[in-house]
Amino acid sequence: MRKILIPTDFSVNSLTLLKRALDDCEQKTNIVLVYGASLSSSITELLFYSKDDHLEELKSEAFNEAMIALENKYQDIINSITIDIFFGGTRNAFNNFVEGQKITHAYLPSDGRTMKCKRKNAFNIIPFLKDSDIEIINVEYPTAMNVVSNSTLARLLAS
Repeated sequence: MRKILIPTDFSVNSLTLLKRALDDCEQKTNIVLVYGASLSSSITELLFYSKDDHLEELKSEAFNEAMIALENKYQDIINSITIDIFFGGTRNAFNNFVEGQKITHAYLPSDGRTMKCKRKNAFNIIPFLKDSDIEIINVEYPTAMNVVSNSTLARLLAS
């Protein structure tokens, strides 16, 4: 079974990559949406850290609605969708993450545009993906200037 990694910045635009991956699938597929972040070095923050709480802070209502719409539209193709945070900061750590997750493919923006990270400790995982051994599929990525969340959601569902 294929397992596809899709980088996300938790914007509705980033789900363009997910939609394209689902359009390309002909069999049940596992999807992993991944966000890159560095952990704090504060012991106090680490003691009270919760990945689930962190993910909930990052997701917007529009993002959640678009995810639900895509899951409903592609329920016959989706085996599972998980959202994860990559905490490493090196190529080797990322390669271990990919190997541990058993990722076979990744979908990336074709123009090399980086996604907007919402927090100061966030980082772009696309350079790590480009240096990995997994198969990369490039996708045309919408520009933020000409697309707003509601029209993006409508465009995702209409096509």
